[in-house]
Amino acid sequence: MTYDTIYWLILGAAFVMTGLAGIPIMLKTEKILPSLLSGSAANLIITGAACWWWSTVFSGSLQTFSRQFGLFGLGVCFVNNEVFAVLRPADHEAQSERIYIQAGPSGRFVTQL
Repeated sequence: MTYDTIYWLILGAAFVMTGLAGIPIMLKTEKILPSLLSGSAANLIITGAACWWWSTVFSGSLQTFSRQFGLFGLGVCFVNNEVFAVLRPADHEAQSERIYIQAGPSGRFVTQL
């Protein structure tokens, strides 16, 4: 396998493992903080190990651009996973409480829970 393939597999694994660590806790506890912390811990462990691996693969002064470019991509992946970790539980809450807004006979908008 090439380094690029391993790199993209790590990015995908970080996305999946962040969700697998956070979503079940959110569904069980219905609290966002434990879900966010567990997803963040999984994301931090995977991304930290990936940054260390990528830096050792492209060590040396002639490979500075490749190293920085890869680390930048891992940083973007980390931030995206954190945003998705926050949005997934919020999306679950939105589906459990549906709010319908429709125009009533008088033309005013009526809210129904």
